[in-house]
Amino acid sequence: MLKHEGFQQWIFEEQRDIQALRFRFKGKEDPFEYVYRLSPRMFLYPPEDLLTVPHILTEFRPDLIEEILSSLAPDNFRCIIVSQKVADRCNETEEFYKARYGCDPIPLEKIEV
Repeated sequence: MLKHEGFQQWIFEEQRDIQALRFRFKGKEDPFEYVYRLSPRMFLYPPEDLLTVPHILTEFRPDLIEEILSSLAPDNFRCIIVSQKVADRCNETEEFYKARYGCDPIPLEKIEV
């Protein structure tokens, strides 16, 4: 759909309006949790944007969407599966928490699909 129709501004506008409503009618949160989630943003955003930055969409930027989509490629893709069903494929142990994990390359036939 994106290849044929491009990025649609009306989709952005719908998402923007939905996010604005969610923010406006957001329920009360635990103060500790709220500060915990808010504090890392202080290093990334100006003070006037701290409360709204994850909730409010401000501008339609198809150039940025294109840039992000063009960077998605099989050679920089990582898929994380958390399941007991793959426990037998965990052949490494994480240094600090001793969690078992495994890393496998994506088979070429899956990439070419």
